[in-house]
Amino acid sequence: KEVIKVQYKQADRFFEGLALIQEGKKYKYIDKTGSTVINVKGKYPSEFSEGYASLQINEKWGYIDKTGNIVIKPAFYGAADFKEGFASIMEKVGDKYLSGYINKKGKMITKAIYEEVDDFQEGMACVKKNGKYVVNGGRVLNVVALAPTLEEAKAKAYEGVSKIHWQGVQYRHDIADKGIRHLKAKE
Repeated sequence: KEVIKVQYKQADRFFEGLALIQEGKKYKYIDKTGSTVINVKGKYPSEFSEGYASLQINEKWGYIDKTGNIVIKPAFYGAADFKEGFASIMEKVGDKYLSGYINKKGKMITKAIYEEVDDFQEGMACVKKNGKYVVNGGRVLNVVALAPTLEEAKAKAYEGVSKIHWQGVQYRHDIADKGIRHLKAKE
């Protein structure tokens, strides 16, 4: 069944209830009834992701919300979709174009120092710096242990943690403490 009459030069899939369509050189977002929701005032808009869509205005990239209002001022040389609350952006640094990440308020959370970046997934993103790929942010490793008691399992897990070393390694020291306190209170 044809729900929206075939009439557009270009029509993308629906993302978050809106589809990007092109009429001539102009873009707009329509809802599932075919009604125009946003007339785009910029070039090269993206689909919506986490409530935001990127677009280019006066040669710089920024973001609009689902009402068409600019929510992150166009200030970047490139802007990707938001994933897990973060989006990669591109800035000109000297004679290079490098990437970093912003949050949904437009605040830089990672400076534009990376040659290549991926989207955040499960709290982490893979980035390329100085020709090498690294993981940026999030938990890199989980250590788990089984034992007859929670105290013994905690001790075994931290024994395993003590064998892991790399530059800048950090780990929590309070895992299982809340559960141990709870169990002792029940005794």
